[in-house]
Amino acid sequence: MRFPAQEITLSGGLLCTLRSPEPEDAAAMLDYLRVTSGETENVVRYPEEITLSVEEEGAFLQECAASERQVMLAVFGAGQALGSAGVSPVGNNAKLRHRAEVGISLRKAYWSMGLGTCLMETAIDLARQMGYEQLELEVSGQNDRAKRLYEKLGFVSCGETSHGFRLRSGGYASLERMVKFL
Repeated sequence: MRFPAQEITLSGGLLCTLRSPEPEDAAAMLDYLRVTSGETENVVRYPEEITLSVEEEGAFLQECAASERQVMLAVFGAGQALGSAGVSPVGNNAKLRHRAEVGISLRKAYWSMGLGTCLMETAIDLARQMGYEQLELEVSGQNDRAKRLYEKLGFVSCGETSHGFRLRSGGYASLERMVKFL
C-alpha cells in the first residue's frame, strides 16, 4: 500500500513529510536504518547487519507500495529520514490473515517530539483499512518509553519471551508481546 504525502509538524515546530518511501529513497532509508540500529539496544539488529544494497532496498520499498497487505511509512525532515513504521501480515494462510505485525523506529534526536505517536496512529489506521483485526508487536522489556506509547494507543501485553535479545554485552533482554484488537 502506498501512503500519500502529508505535511506534519513535530513538537518544536519542525515541518516534516509523512509518506511511503519510494525506491529513490532507498539510500536514505538504509542510512536511517544503520543510524537507528546503532543508537539503542532496543531494535532488532545492529548497524552492520544492514546488508541490503540500494537496489535491494529500492525493490523492497516498491514491493511494499504495490502490496495490498503491507505498508511502509517514513517521516522525512531536516534533509533525512527521521522515523519509520511498517505494517506487514503475520501470514497469508486463512487462519492468520486477520493478524498483522507493526514495527517502528526513530532517530534518537527526534524522540519525545510526537513522531512515534504520529507514525503509530497512522499505522493503526492503515492496518484497519487493509482489513486486519489485530495488530501485534514485540518490544524490549527494558524499553519503558515505547511500552508507554503502545499502551497509550491501546496495546495490551499478552506474553513475554525471556532472553528474547542476546546483547553484545553478554546479557539478555526479554521481549514483551503486545496486541491491539482493531
